[in-house]
This record gives sequence, structure tokens and C-alpha cells, in this order.
Amino acid sequence: MSWTEDLQLRDIDEAFAIEHDCKMGGCPGVLRSTRAELIRRGARKGVELTPDSYLDEVEKIMACPACGGPMMTFEIEESQLEAFQGGMP
Repeated sequence: MSWTEDLQLRDIDEAFAIEHDCKMGGCPGVLRSTRAELIRRGARKGVELTPDSYLDEVEKIMACPACGGPMMTFEIEESQLEAFQGGMP
């Protein structure tokens, strides 16, 4: 069982960006979307995505903008990006 089958859209904070990379080798296709953008993208494709939709359902409707191939889902937490705070003693 994959993490995309366990997580629903409602489980993901709006500060998270979901990244989709093309599964086709050598293709540069990448999409980054928030939860709200994924729901809108589903509506444009005629698929009703709700906050109760699982991420594997989202992954099935994603198509690469470069080649039209299938995409793989990654999760990126942008709110945790911080500058280096340490230093040498």
C-alpha cells in the first residue's frame, strides 16, 4: 500500500505543495499544485475531486504538460524551508 492510498486531500495542509513528476524517462515535465489547485484541475477534466479524495485518485488524472504521459506524486512541505542557523564554534 502506497502513501498516496492512505492520504486524502483534506489531510494535506494548504501550505504544502504536491509535486507531480513525469514517469517517462528523460521528460522534464513537472507540476506543483496546492490542494485547491488540484480540486480545480479535476473539475476542468470532468472529475469530481473533493477533500475526501485520495491522492492516488488525483495521480490517475494527472497528465504531463510536456508529453501527456502519466505522472508520479511527491509531497513537498514548503513551510519548513528555513535558512541555515548554525555555525562553527
